[in-house]
Amino acid sequence: MLAHAFSTWLAFDDERPLSYDRHLYSFRTATASFMAFSQSYDFQIHDSTFNDIHGDMNVYRSRGDMVIHQTETGLQMLMREASTGAAHDSLERHPPPRCHRGTRTKLLNKIHGCIQDAAETKSESIIWLHGPAGSGKSAIAQTIAESCDESRQLAASFFFSSGRPHRDTIKYLFTTIAFQLAMSTPDRRRKINKVVVDDPSIIHKAPSIQLNKLIIEPLQNEGWDDHFPFLVVIDGLDECRGNVDQSQILSYIFHLNESCRLPLRFLIASRPEPHIASAFRTQNIYTAISLYGDFEALQDIRAYLWDGFRKIQDSEKHADTMNAISKPWPDFKTVSLLVDRSGGYFIYASTILRYIDEEHFSPLDRLAEVLEHSSSAPFAELDKLYLQILSVSRDPMVLKHILWYNFSGKCYSDFAGPVVEAIFQLRPGACLLALRGLHSLFRVDTTFEGNSRKIRTVRAFHASLYDFLFDPERAGNFFIDMEKNTIDFLREGLHVFTKWTSAGKNISSDDRIYVFKDWASNLYRLEQIGTDTILEDLRLADAGAWMPLIEDSAYWEKDTSSLFDLFCQIVWWFRRVHPYPEDLVEQYRSLCASAYYICAHGD
Repeated sequence: MLAHAFSTWLAFDDERPLSYDRHLYSFRTATASFMAFSQSYDFQIHDSTFNDIHGDMNVYRSRGDMVIHQTETGLQMLMREASTGAAHDSLERHPPPRCHRGTRTKLLNKIHGCIQDAAETKSESIIWLHGPAGSGKSAIAQTIAESCDESRQLAASFFFSSGRPHRDTIKYLFTTIAFQLAMSTPDRRRKINKVVVDDPSIIHKAPSIQLNKLIIEPLQNEGWDDHFPFLVVIDGLDECRGNVDQSQILSYIFHLNESCRLPLRFLIASRPEPHIASAFRTQNIYTAISLYGDFEALQDIRAYLWDGFRKIQDSEKHADTMNAISKPWPDFKTVSLLVDRSGGYFIYASTILRYIDEEHFSPLDRLAEVLEHSSSAPFAELDKLYLQILSVSRDPMVLKHILWYNFSGKCYSDFAGPVVEAIFQLRPGACLLALRGLHSLFRVDTTFEGNSRKIRTVRAFHASLYDFLFDPERAGNFFIDMEKNTIDFLREGLHVFTKWTSAGKNISSDDRIYVFKDWASNLYRLEQIGTDTILEDLRLADAGAWMPLIEDSAYWEKDTSSLFDLFCQIVWWFRRVHPYPEDLVEQYRSLCASAYYICAHGD
């Protein structure tokens, strides 16, 4: 079945000599006898699929005609099981994301240099381009694929895309690469066609068998020739369904690289998901190129925004609004602000420009909306991306707890995971599980305590993610309500403190001091509704409820004053409350004195 990525047609030919141009074959059409096309000559049928082919299969694509001769039945079958929409020049991806002219030049030159080095030295034959969501990986991969196609270095490309049929699974990866390899040289074409002719079932076998039979064996004795296309570009590996399949793909490529010595080099672009990063760390020979903290990107985004605003101002569709506006528009300060907000990610800048450039709306008004954050509309595309990624979390509620904790700015601890797990009575490691699969959005710093890995801090890579998470209209179920989360944190913490024997005894001494400090610090951020709620909970927690915690503090070997400090913070907070809760002040002064006595004298 021909994928809808290409327009297709059929033509029928008698035996004619073939001509080789770039990595495609072409045939002149003539007459044939087939159904309604009998005696037809030089005709084309676009955007159609034909299951019964008795002649040549012609496929139109932007870079030239790709024609499969009627005798090449193996390639005809292989193409039906290939994801033609995954190719860098497919109609399905048109227009593809690519680097804006004059941007990312240093990075592109670096990648081209690595590709050339790999071709010349025959070493470090895998380049891993990694970065967070929205950092421009696909645009860079596309630009590299196009330039290498022009220089006849590109052998194959596969652009994964989550949720796209045939482009989000390992099933079509190696049949697609094999088909493109067959189109790259006459010898590869002949060998791969023969493999499928000899064993048509190969197109339905396991990926490992397809890799071996369709790629490794046909190319194994080929030898290196600089004139042959050698680069395989695989973009969006993390968008292939299933971590196991993603890791397996890397395993296959590593095997191909280490054991088979094929005349192929790979550029793999992905988010730095832990299992992908771990797989690469097992390899000795590869080049990693990171898009994190890319200062050049900020300068490129500045140039990209200036160019985009210039085009908007000169656009005929905005003439009525913009003709009277002096150049340059907007001013330098505004562009600098947008560059800062972008965080170095083109996805932010490109989304803004598309929003401002929308027809039938004033660019001046749209820019004002962006600057004022008065509308979530300009970020619809960005929001869709964030929602898609966040939905991977196994426990959205735990995810919101830990994101609130890290982004609230009211916590002293650098040990986010243990504090959240202690307060909300979660199993150890629950926060790490909730963040699994989200490393493209967050930098998660961890530390080891014994044999356990604990989260220290969680930071967003992209500045706009904070705006998204705190906007209920944009974030939907992932909206972080600061007041509600603060109340939940305080109420759950109070439950732990007053049910200490069952809820708090397992909190480690290292984590305990941070639990107390962070709980107390969040009292001071409450609004009136939250204040009333916590006051009522504190009133219900009488001295008897606190005694197991106070008594237990007598056996603490370090930070013995932490409980005394907690009660002092509560009493001081009462001074900010109106009306002044005299009954609670006396109650918690008494608890403070008890904690001080234990701290000073032990039991």
